[in-house]
Amino acid sequence: MLKFFLSNGVYFREKLRFFPFAAEFMSSRFLVVCTQDNDNIVGVCGIRSLFNIAVLYISENHRGQGTGSRLLKTAVEIAEKRPPYFVTATISSENAVIFHILCKLGFKEVLFLKRSRQILMVASSTLAGKLACAFFCAIGDILPNYLLSYIHLLLYTRTL
Repeated sequence: MLKFFLSNGVYFREKLRFFPFAAEFMSSRFLVVCTQDNDNIVGVCGIRSLFNIAVLYISENHRGQGTGSRLLKTAVEIAEKRPPYFVTATISSENAVIFHILCKLGFKEVLFLKRSRQILMVASSTLAGKLACAFFCAIGDILPNYLLSYIHLLLYTRTL
């Protein structure tokens, strides 16, 4: 049976030390950790900055079973209850699997950043999410794409 926990990383620090991307998980504002019966970690989703899903990892033997979708859904539900009440995700334009999962969870594509070939998506299930979608779409129409890429880099590489 899978269990999901909200954590600041302290409780799971020792177990996460050996996980891929451990340093990135530890710099997250909060983590949603998915464990199986005996508290073995099978997946982790880190929300790094105020509103960005920075890292998602599912152990290989749990991929393709819906674990990642459930973990992301849980992380989004938790994040949407905290200021600023919406979540963004930046994904590689080549990652069709995560793009499809995010679309199923209600994320909308709002910007394509040409320089980094990344897609900025916003969860639009809350009023704040709908306003964020409109804002990012409008800003994408006003500012040149290269400037948006620099702004994105500044916002998403910092832990706030």
